[in-house]
Amino acid sequence: GEKSSGDDHNSDESVYRYSLVHTIYDICVRFPEVLPTIVPTICEILTYEEVNDTRAANEACKFLREILERFPQRKADILEKLMQIFPSVVGCETLRHLLWIFGEYCTTYEEINSFMTLVRQVIGELPLVDEELRRQGSQVNSIDSSTENRNQPSVLISGDINLGVTSAQRVTADGTYATQSALTLRSNKDSGSVNGIKRPVLQAALFESHYFPGVVLSVCLVKLFYRYSLILKQEQMKAVNKDESTNIKIVSKENSFAAECMLIIASMIHLATSQLLPHQVNPDHLDRMWICLKILADRRAEVLEAFERTSHSCLTEMLTYQESERKSDAKTRNQGLIEHQKHYLN
Repeated sequence: GEKSSGDDHNSDESVYRYSLVHTIYDICVRFPEVLPTIVPTICEILTYEEVNDTRAANEACKFLREILERFPQRKADILEKLMQIFPSVVGCETLRHLLWIFGEYCTTYEEINSFMTLVRQVIGELPLVDEELRRQGSQVNSIDSSTENRNQPSVLISGDINLGVTSAQRVTADGTYATQSALTLRSNKDSGSVNGIKRPVLQAALFESHYFPGVVLSVCLVKLFYRYSLILKQEQMKAVNKDESTNIKIVSKENSFAAECMLIIASMIHLATSQLLPHQVNPDHLDRMWICLKILADRRAEVLEAFERTSHSCLTEMLTYQESERKSDAKTRNQGLIEHQKHYLN
């Protein structure tokens, strides 16, 4: 595929951004009282075109992940902010990291429902293939209906027609109108716009054959279904009037949630196996998504629990290791300073 603006990882600006985020990361771990001020800014960075999947974006995601694990009292605020900026996030790797965060830390009924609302927003109408074929069909009909106007004089110059320029009117600072074309807008093109089609951010990634976010979303949906079903069971146990209608209502909620998760995963798999994508999707990605679909269809409690347990234990081990590495590095630096001072004092 084409290189994005974030592919130049060796540029001075990229190195500077990474160093800045990494420094903020270290400061916040040592002085957590600054988190309410810093976290919103770190989240906003992920929407900048120039930070598209660079080391700085990756470091920002690592920062958010560690803060959520170390300071659970900040979880609600961080998740709320991430859900606000997610529809504007730039970069498929960043999408993948944030989906993983949602899958790991959305644990309450409200958080899970908010995330499902977000997924509906960023993936678009389902099923994906049916909606895309319908869109293409309406586009063809629109072109057919406009053929009768082809002999009329065009307001575009012939050079613009050959270049395929699309123009739009913009209001300038002094209130007058100016025309901008796709050529002048290329540098700040919307990340969800491909071939002139504006797509929601996750749908755009899928239609560009970037399926790793889809795999992570599939795993995320399995974990969220498990938590959602546990919450419903707790509601059932707390219910004062445990009549048949209460049980039916809870089972209906669980079935509806599972059905929506399965529809999302099945739609992504169907799109991957259709002829609508520019590149073939990695078969390993599809295998993992099929496994998630099967788990949701079977709903075996021990398998669902394994998804939940193993994921978090791996994260805990990794963060423990990172903390020991950080302390070791600090000790080495301090020892170096002491030796340096001794050398000059002697």
